[in-house]
Amino acid sequence: MPRNIITPMTAHIDPKELDLALMGVMNKHGDVKLKSCEATDVAKILLFLASDD
Repeated sequence: MPRNIITPMTAHIDPKELDLALMGVMNKHGDVKLKSCEATDVAKILLFLASDD
């Protein structure tokens, strides 16, 4: 399920300033209540996909 990925662009977003309509659309495609991913999470997924496991 797609989640937010913490990047320099998203790190300083104030939740109070988010567009509620956009959040509603995002919620249809993923659980926005889940913890955000970090760059290391993405790297681990890529390493797994590139491995022979």
